[in-house]
Amino acid sequence: MDLEALKRGWRQETLDRECADVREEEIMQVIDSRAKEVRRRVRRRLRRETRYYLGGLFIALASFAVEPSLVKALYAFGVILLFGVLIGTLRYAEARVVDAPVDGSLRVTLLGLSARVEWTRRAYLAAYMVFVASAVAVLVVLAYGQWGEGWLLAAGLALGAGALAWSYSSGRRYVGRIFGRYDAELASCLEELDRA
Repeated sequence: MDLEALKRGWRQETLDRECADVREEEIMQVIDSRAKEVRRRVRRRLRRETRYYLGGLFIALASFAVEPSLVKALYAFGVILLFGVLIGTLRYAEARVVDAPVDGSLRVTLLGLSARVEWTRRAYLAAYMVFVASAVAVLVVLAYGQWGEGWLLAAGLALGAGALAWSYSSGRRYVGRIFGRYDAELASCLEELDRA
């Protein structure tokens, strides 16, 4: 083998190595930008969900303000508390997603963001169920006060249990639709990182 062939082979190997390094760096940058985009979209979605509940809170408070009384004030306090749990959960989840650490490796960042999105999904569903269960409990107490014991109260309890089961099922589907696409995108980023 002549010296010129050795030099060409060495240059080609060096060029191939450099191209592979550049491709890997580009892939990492693309994955990183996708992860940042997911974080931004999750934050935007959580803010949108918060606005829905703020609107509901203002509507409920406006309806209580029409004819103020002690009973309505107590109900207003309960409504504020329940909406506050939902809104507080969403705001805290937003802060957790936004403040997810990005100083580790890309893999650690993606896994951390994925875990925070999963936590957000579970926390949102839990807060939603507290809201619904409390509303059902208030309705059952009102039914008891109106009709006393008997078959109407039993029917109200059965309807309340059915409403809770339906709310849990529909709530799981709802948060699955909301956050499932983000989970899938983060999983896709992790798969691309594994291939890189």
